[in-house]
Amino acid sequence: MPPRPSPGYPAARERVLVVSPVVGALGLQAARGERASGGTIQGAVVGEFSHVQIFNPGDSMVRLFIESVLLNLFGADFSADLRRFNTPLTNLFLTWRLHAEGIPLGRAQLRVQTSATALGDNIMRLFDGEGGGISGDGLGILLRPGQGLLVGHTTLNTALSASYVGAELPL
Repeated sequence: MPPRPSPGYPAARERVLVVSPVVGALGLQAARGERASGGTIQGAVVGEFSHVQIFNPGDSMVRLFIESVLLNLFGADFSADLRRFNTPLTNLFLTWRLHAEGIPLGRAQLRVQTSATALGDNIMRLFDGEGGGISGDGLGILLRPGQGLLVGHTTLNTALSASYVGAELPL
């Protein structure tokens, strides 16, 4: 008789798909889409807020499913806001990377900008009083072509690093 897997762990040959209850059926569809991730950093500028955005261009022909955001915040106040902002930020840094072999670049754009005011409509506050990394898991945010999502630091003159994890889904 072959050995049985430990409780809670599948046998090596079994295929397991875990879907967060937060994302439901759309999460299951995203699991079948092109998995992707990418991130960048916006340096500090005196008197301005730092922003890092993932933007789905109007001509992308895909929907972006954002599962999580990973942050590193710098400065005395370790909090940031997750916001909707459908205008591309000024500086295009790069496009996120697809995880599928042979298809290196996705359609989502990672953009950065500083501004004297906070940009976008607030969705939620992400906070880490210890100054380490912050992980916003199980977000389940869908971005259609022409829509964007950004993380904005809540303190002026402070650098911000953000990485987005998700999938590209056909329209």
